Amino acid sequence: MNQRHLENDRKKRRFTALAALAAVLLLTLVGATVARYIRRQEQSAVAEPQNFYFTSDLIKEKEQNAVYEIDPQTETFTVILYNHADARRITAEPLSYTVSVTGGTASPVSGTLTGGVKDSVQVTVTPDTNAERVTVTAATTKPYEKTLTATFTPAPGDRYTVTDSGGNTAAVLTVTLTGTDTSKGIKLSLPGGVIPDATDDRVTANGSDYTFELQGKGVYSLVLLKSDPGKDMTRGDTAFSDTIDLTERNK
Repeated sequence: MNQRHLENDRKKRRFTALAALAAVLLLTLVGATVARYIRRQEQSAVAEPQNFYFTSDLIKEKEQNAVYEIDPQTETFTVILYNHADARRITAEPLSYTVSVTGGTASPVSGTLTGGVKDSVQVTVTPDTNAERVTVTAATTKPYEKTLTATFTPAPGDRYTVTDSGGNTAAVLTVTLTGTDTSKGIKLSLPGGVIPDATDDRVTANGSDYTFELQGKGVYSLVLLKSDPGKDMTRGDTAFSDTIDLTERNK
C-alpha cells in the first residue's frame, strides 16, 4: 500500500509539473503573439499618410468624375496643383508629381512641391487640334501615391445655319458667335449665282470671296441673293472657326 501510495504521489507531481510547463509555454506564445500584433499595428500606423495633401483647382479624385466644357477655340488652359488643403493643412515633406494628358500636352510634366510650406504649380495644357476631349491626370509619386483627374470637352462653339427653300430668291445666313476672334472678319465663300445683300455694309468683297465683319459675341443675320430661285441653300446647324464655306453641300 505504501509503495502504491508513493507511486500515485509521483504521478500527481509529474502531472502538476507538466501542467505548469504547458501554462508557461502558453503564456509565452500568447505574449509573442500579442507583441507581434502590437508591432504590426505600430507599423500599420506609420504607413498611413500623415499631413499629406495633394489638391487642385480643377482636377479631382477619380470618384468625383470632374468634367468641364471649354471653348473649342481655346489654345491653352491652366490647371493648378497644390501641396495643401488650406493655410493649416500642408504636406510636411517634399511632394513629387507627374502630369499626363490624353488629347493634348502639358508643361511641366513633372516636378516637386516644397514641403512644410504652402506651394503650388501652374500646369499649362495645350489641347490637340480637333480633340474631342482632353483628359488631364496628375499623380504624386512621393511621399505617398494619389491621383487627380478631369476631362475637358469642347463646348458648342461658333455656329451658322442657312434658311432657304426652292423658289425663294433669297436665303438667310444666321451666325452665332460665342468666342471667335472676329478682328480680321469671317471669310465667306458663296457658290456661283449667290451674292450678299449689297446694302449690308458689314460685307466687303475679297477676291472671289467676301469678308463678313462682326463685332463680339451674338447672333447675326445676312441676306444672300440667288440668281436661281430653284437653288436650295439650306444648311443645318454647322460649327465653324473663321471661315463659312457654302460652296459645298451639307454632309
